[in-house]
Amino acid sequence: MAHIVCVSDGMTSVVYSVLELARRLAVDGHRVTFVGRPERRALALRQGLAFEALPCNRSAGYLASDARSGPISRL
Repeated sequence: MAHIVCVSDGMTSVVYSVLELARRLAVDGHRVTFVGRPERRALALRQGLAFEALPCNRSAGYLASDARSGPISRL
């Protein structure tokens, strides 16, 4: 079987989708490593996945300011 790396540095809904995909691949016999923010380690380990932390996210400041803005200001 393959060694598959699943990477997610996105929103919580994306993280859960990627974790579910990784869990299903692992159940099918693949070796799966989840790569994400350090605070996602516990989620990955609970699914029985290997985990590697992503380095510092340079877009975190932009994402935080974007989340505070309204749809009109994004235009």
